[in-house]
Amino acid sequence: EPDIYQILKEEYILISLHVDDNEKELPKEQQFDYLRPNGNIKKIKTVGDKWATFQTVNFKTASQPYYVLMSPELDILNIPQQYTDRDTYYTWLKESLSRFKGE
Repeated sequence: EPDIYQILKEEYILISLHVDDNEKELPKEQQFDYLRPNGNIKKIKTVGDKWATFQTVNFKTASQPYYVLMSPELDILNIPQQYTDRDTYYTWLKESLSRFKGE
């Protein structure tokens, strides 16, 4: 969608967390055991393990896709979005940008 592409290209910096990459193993020094709130241990060995756990811990969801718009200071600018229609997504991008700019 040209209008969505333009706003993403000109107004946002995209960062992707690859939560489903269970083949790329993390370097040994980055692997660890994560203690879940229920007391179970999850072994963090892959890129997917790391970022899926990050998403679940910080946003309480494992949904894909899952879009979060943040300021450089890590303030969340709008309610995160899951898969949605193009008009809702475009409006969400514009509203979030306005909030960021203080408009």
